[in-house]
Amino acid sequence: MTKNKQKEQYTQYFITKSSYILSLLIAIFLSILVVLTVTRFTVMSPGFLISKMDGADFYKQSVVSLNEEIQQETQSTGFPIEMFENYVDEDTAKTAMEKYINNAFDGGETTINTTEFETKLTQDIDNYLTTNNIIINSESQEAISVLKSNLIDLYKSYLSFPYLALVIDVINTYDGIFLIAAAALVVLIGLASFLLYRLYSHYQGRRRYFSYALSASGLMCFALPFFIYIGKFIDKISLSPAYFYNFFTSTLNSYMLTFVIVGLVMIVLANIVAYIKFERK
Repeated sequence: MTKNKQKEQYTQYFITKSSYILSLLIAIFLSILVVLTVTRFTVMSPGFLISKMDGADFYKQSVVSLNEEIQQETQSTGFPIEMFENYVDEDTAKTAMEKYINNAFDGGETTINTTEFETKLTQDIDNYLTTNNIIINSESQEAISVLKSNLIDLYKSYLSFPYLALVIDVINTYDGIFLIAAAALVVLIGLASFLLYRLYSHYQGRRRYFSYALSASGLMCFALPFFIYIGKFIDKISLSPAYFYNFFTSTLNSYMLTFVIVGLVMIVLANIVAYIKFERK
């Protein structure tokens, strides 16, 4: 075997091995970038979370649960049952919750404002006592104060988004990390792609390994989320109350489904890159 032949074989071996390594690196970097990007615009996006609250009937179910608790809390107080029946209406509660959640995401308070509810509660109790000429003593006044406090606590509990302050802290931290990580990954993908491109003087070799990278990345993004989504593993999570369970599972299922769709698109694009021939003129 001539030296030229040996050199040619060594060069081809080096190019092939380097191509596989660079393809793998591109696939890994691209997969991480996809995960970070999908996460940023889904579960780390206030707009996405708020839209899932609408879709999961979060507001409606929380109001239903709140009214049931208010009814139970006031049954043995001496006030008429109908006075506290469906005490908080859905539209009022939804407006209050949306305002508090949007304000929190904009950097405001992370606790719901109860002023309107407290005012309504005080007015309704005072009107009932006045209308029925009921004079209360200090003991009754103390009992009414305790009742108000309990109902306000229920209002806060059922109309508040669980762990909102923590969610906001996580999102804000993630935003800072995302921009830096995404920029670094784009640079790494660009560098690896440039090196892979320079290994070949013909487009057949280039497109083969670029398609390998794209299909491998697509498969990584697709496989595990598809398994989780089809297996309905998220639905098996135990959470209460029911409206928070619906919101949580709906959000995570949509998150998984996004990866499935993105992964499939990447695999299709990889096949297009691999099999479509470009005519040179």
